[in-house]
Amino acid sequence: MRSFPEKKYIMYIYKKMSVFTFYRIKVGDHVYIGSTKYLPQRTWKHNSDLHDARKLSIRLYSCANELGIEELELEKLEEIEFENSLEARKRELELMLIHKADLNMRKPYESREDYLKRKARNQRDYKKRQKEKEMLENGIDAPTQPTDDNEIIGESVELSN
Repeated sequence: MRSFPEKKYIMYIYKKMSVFTFYRIKVGDHVYIGSTKYLPQRTWKHNSDLHDARKLSIRLYSCANELGIEELELEKLEEIEFENSLEARKRELELMLIHKADLNMRKPYESREDYLKRKARNQRDYKKRQKEKEMLENGIDAPTQPTDDNEIIGESVELSN
């Protein structure tokens, strides 16, 4: 059996580059931006989901159904090779902003700072809903949020040292 001397192994690391296709779907005055590695398969999936009753809560499909659109047309914007999907998601977000995409329901990329802000906001909202639920279960009216018609009026007090 042939043996190899230690520490003389050569390791090759191959970076697999992937080509991402960025596309736009126009539905009336509305725009959806997406990306995929396989455009024909993605086109088929969008059109299949368009006729799926379980997908009607998705903005793209509900808007298309309201306008009586039977088949979505994907317009290829660009094809770019990336080392990883993170870079592709960042580019998709840029295209969403450029094309003013209003049918996308989620951001393809979110910075850590934005993620932490969203997470804190969601936790705060969840705690508030839980408190209101407990209050209602105990027969206590939940406080209402101030509106233009229902402003909170308070007195200002000057503090002296």
